[in-house]
Amino acid sequence: MGTAEDQAWDERLSALAQACRKVTQRHPWAAHLLFSRPAVTPDAVRAVDIIYTALIEAGVPEPEVPRLERLVSTFVIGFAASEAPGRFAPGALDPRSRRGQLPDNELPGHSKLGPWLDLPVDLTAEFEADLEDIRRLVKTAARRQD
Repeated sequence: MGTAEDQAWDERLSALAQACRKVTQRHPWAAHLLFSRPAVTPDAVRAVDIIYTALIEAGVPEPEVPRLERLVSTFVIGFAASEAPGRFAPGALDPRSRRGQLPDNELPGHSKLGPWLDLPVDLTAEFEADLEDIRRLVKTAARRQD
């Protein structure tokens, strides 16, 4: 793997996202800090600049870059912050038991999706799929300029 300058925009976005997730996996308390403090430290500003630069290089119109940076940052930090304390974990009650606390007619979405909600979740695969969705969204935003 080369330097960051040698990487394509989407590889840099993925590397930054994965690094953030790894930090919060090793240090779950860091997830809370990401949401509880303004992103004004030099490292935070550098991270935002990596995203800005990647989006610009992807061809996103400059007026759209700040909005898409917020979307990318919010996804990455939100996923990491949700995963770190165990929000995505099964918990003490299995999914059926949790849903069973309310009548089925109060949870129509849960009832319809039950077979898929009960499957084990590969959070790494889900994170990668979400990043791929974000890459497609960035490419779509870049095409709007054409």
